[in-house]
Amino acid sequence: MNARIFTFKSTPRDYIPDFKDTNELFSRDVKQQRKINPDYYDIKCKLSLDFIKFSLFTTDYSLKDLFTELKKRKVKFNGSGFQPKQEWDYDYSETYSFEYEGEVHNFNVLKSTFKPFLPKIITFQNPSKELLIFLEKYLSKLAYYHVKEIEFTFDFVHEDKEYIRNFIKTHFTIKWRGKKFDHPSDTIYFNNIRFCKGKGGVLYDKPIENEKHEIEDVTRLEVRMKRPILYKNGISKIQNVIDMKAEVVTKYFEFKEFNYRLCRKRLIENDKNNNEIINEFKIIEERIADGYLYDINSLLMNQYKKYNSDTLLIKHPFHKHLLNQIRYKSFLDRDSVMVTTSMMPDKIFNSETMELLK
Repeated sequence: MNARIFTFKSTPRDYIPDFKDTNELFSRDVKQQRKINPDYYDIKCKLSLDFIKFSLFTTDYSLKDLFTELKKRKVKFNGSGFQPKQEWDYDYSETYSFEYEGEVHNFNVLKSTFKPFLPKIITFQNPSKELLIFLEKYLSKLAYYHVKEIEFTFDFVHEDKEYIRNFIKTHFTIKWRGKKFDHPSDTIYFNNIRFCKGKGGVLYDKPIENEKHEIEDVTRLEVRMKRPILYKNGISKIQNVIDMKAEVVTKYFEFKEFNYRLCRKRLIENDKNNNEIINEFKIIEERIADGYLYDINSLLMNQYKKYNSDTLLIKHPFHKHLLNQIRYKSFLDRDSVMVTTSMMPDKIFNSETMELLK
């Protein structure tokens, strides 16, 4: 049977009661979550780095050569922050702007005056490959430094921005994350991106300047990876960042859809009647619409613990299609790809599957 939705072995036809209402509801929900707005098929996706952080065990004097070079490049001092408080680990911050290869970059130096043994944290905003090559000449001379944190960005450009935002909100999942992090804003968090130890994600609308120096609104998806995950993937030095490909990032997230058929099967096995199944489906649909796809799956899996090997989430066709487009692409090169959703496979609606939905 070539029906992509059947991730687990399918239920025999004579086992499923003839619940017409739940069949119709199931069919509607599956079609709805599969839908990519048919009026706009082409979605542009641009890759970039929002920032990169370095951890340096060094003195101010050891950074003298780097700062001397930056001052030759129209450095602008943007001010210092933090009032010194002894209970803080890091209590002093300075921010600068400088020009390199025709681009203006911001960088921040964070250090501790009370605990000088702590490493300095230097952050460079929107770095290019040329900038990292330039920095490597100076940082490689230090006794010890490593890449502490990187934020990777996916900027989606589409005529129907609200639809794309909702699509990502209801289908994007970070692998092996904790509970959903809620925040009183329009920004959507897929993990507590500031305090997570390994990785996190965030989704929001952002006006950016395009290649024509025009301001355009994009739907920005950011994936932040910290030291434990970066080190695990061999990303420790600048050269590792320069050589890395998009697959290092994409293997930690997936676009998923809810497996309504398997859920329906489990509900029937647990003696749920027609009305109870319909009510469950409505609750599931509402929770997914609110961005709780990952959490509703976890809740149901805990409720039916005897099905430990099952999952109620399966990959959405958009996931494979997007990854095929950005394979071997570079965030530092700021590559752009076109995701043509009309070319996505849609095997779920073949004749065999539709027969089972009747």
